[in-house]
Formats: sequence, structure tokens, C-alpha cells
Amino acid sequence: MDSFVSWLCEQLTNSRNNNLAMRAAVGALTILLRREEARLLFGQHGGIGYLTKLLKMQGAGANAQLLYELTFCLWTLSFCEEVKYNFLEQGTIAVLCEQVTAAPREKVVRVSLATLRNLCEGEADVYNTAIIGCGLPKTLKNMRERQWADPDVAEDVEAVYSALMNNFRELSTFERWAAEVNGKNLKFGLVHSEKFWRENAAELEANDFALLKALIELLKSDESEVVSVACYDLGEWVRFFPNGKSIVKNLGAKDLVMAKIEDQDADVQRHALQCMSKIMVQQWEFMR
Repeated sequence: MDSFVSWLCEQLTNSRNNNLAMRAAVGALTILLRREEARLLFGQHGGIGYLTKLLKMQGAGANAQLLYELTFCLWTLSFCEEVKYNFLEQGTIAVLCEQVTAAPREKVVRVSLATLRNLCEGEADVYNTAIIGCGLPKTLKNMRERQWADPDVAEDVEAVYSALMNNFRELSTFERWAAEVNGKNLKFGLVHSEKFWRENAAELEANDFALLKALIELLKSDESEVVSVACYDLGEWVRFFPNGKSIVKNLGAKDLVMAKIEDQDADVQRHALQCMSKIMVQQWEFMR
């Protein structure tokens, strides 16, 4: 089975070159992942990351059946405790929340909600925080008022909403930022501003700069907005944290940012250049 799973992962990786092979691989996975041992094996091969990347690639005119099959595969994997943490590491939670909000088709919403339900029930504080950080409670509150053709959707809406509200509290701005970083879902907004970093720069010192290291890792993301926001946040952090410039250089951030100055995306180039200037210049405010 190991060689078959490896082959399937290869087809998912090469989806841009061979769409037919990718579709065949996804179809095979919807059957294979009904077996528990296959879920663990596929998860250990990085399967959640491959599926998440494919979902992100689909865009506005996505094929609803393909979205359903990819999300169905993620739903089966959400039953496997050994690989659940990958839903956080690969930014999958944010993608599932976006699908629920966008509601491309009822069956896609249903399987997305069912996956989130598996993640957020029980001892799942870290998953709940990520889901709340994506703003899903507000969406679910509105969805509770709707009539659904499939009763399973209404049941899952209620279950996820109840699980989130059980221990709900309004996240602080820093907790929202941390949820974005942990969910690999950085988007420009209130938690990416000069005011935010002036007030919260010191928070990144905790746990041997764990969140700073996670932010630096996001400079390697395939998503342009994630990289742009990571460059902005990193540049602001070095402005407001004592000795921040030396710390990011020692963690290898300088080389990663430098490489992004030649990125194909103009916004990434601009933010990388500004970040590099903040790392190198002593008094940035006089340069603006």
C-alpha cells in the first residue's frame, strides 16, 4: 500500500501538468481513505498538505464535485488522531472555514462542516481558537437561521456553533494574530499595523521566539499575500523589539526576505524591499 500511496501523492503534486491523473488520484483516495490504516499512511506522506494546496488552487470557478471529493478526503483524515495536527500546520482550517462562508454548493458546505466538527469537539482548544480566529462563529450564527435541504447541514451547523460557543471568549488582537500564524493564513487587516506591533512586539519573545520562528517559516509560503504580510510583520517587529534586527538575522530571515525582492509578484517585491530596509536601517521612520 505504501508504494500506491506514494504514487497517489505524486499525482496530486503534479496536478498542474496532468489534471486527469490528479482527478483519478482524488477519486481513488475517496475510496482508499475509508480504511483506517490508509488514513494514517496517507497522512504520514503529507496528504493533508497536498489536499489543502489543491483546494486553494481551485479559485472562484471551481468544480463543485472536485471540491466535494477533496474535502471528503479531509473529512476522513479528521478521524485520525495521529495526523490531526496537520490541519493546523497546513492552514487547512482556514480553507475549510472559507468554503463554509462562500457556500459553493450545499454538499461542499456539509462535508466542510463535518470536518470542522470532528476537529472542534472534545479537548480541542487549539483547533477552536483557529476556527474562531477565521471568524466562523459569525457565519454560523447566520446559517442557523437558514433552511437547509439536507438536515445533516443544520445539525452540523448547530454542533460546531455550540462547540465553539461553549468556551467562547473574544480573542485579543494578539491571539487573533497568533491564530493566523498558526493557521498559515495571514491576511492584511487590523492585526497587521504599526499600532499592533508597537503594543505587542514583546509577546513574540515567549517560548524561545516560537511564534517569530513560525512567522519566518511563512516567508516560504506559495501564497503571495501570506508572504507579503509576513514581510510586513517581520519588518515592523524588528522596529519595535530591542535587538530584533540581530535576532532575525540569526534565525535566517534576512536571506529569505532578500530572495523575495526578486519575486514575480509586485506586492511581494515591495513588502520584501521595505522589510529589508527595516532590518538594515537604524532609523526607519526617517526613511519613509
